[in-house]
Order: sequence, then C-alpha cells, then structure tokens
Amino acid sequence: MKSSHIAIICIVLLSFFSMYECSKIGRSRKINVPLCFHSKCYNVFKPDCWCCLAAGTKKDDCWLDSDYPNAKEICFKSCIR
Repeated sequence: MKSSHIAIICIVLLSFFSMYECSKIGRSRKINVPLCFHSKCYNVFKPDCWCCLAAGTKKDDCWLDSDYPNAKEICFKSCIR
C-alpha cells in the first residue's frame, strides 16, 4: 500500500470519529455565550480587559485589568442578561 493510501485511510477514520463526536452534541440546540469575555482593549498582543456583552444593548462595558485588579469579578457581577 502506498503512503498516500495510508494517509487517506487515516483522514477518513479521523473524520468518522469527529462526526461521531458531533452527533453526540447535535441534540442540544442552545449555544451558551458567556456574558463576559477577556478582550484586547489597548494591548494588541495580549488581552488586557474584561468586557460585557449584554443582550439587547449596543454598548459594551469594559474594565481594564490595570485599573481594576478584580475586573473579571466586576464584569460578571454587573453584566446581567
């Protein structure tokens, strides 16, 4: 058997495994979107703030890690659906 045949067989087997895994979670139709997320506000290379994405609002509230050492906790407490 050529090495290309072996590679194709491996790809097919991995595809079957991933399809099996997806079928297990396919029954759930809800997507869980977190209220707060770690984002890049001023530093392009590293997340430096926590932002709130409240449903129904067009404004994002963000707290900088440097200004608020407990920015994550503040975000989750103040961000309500």
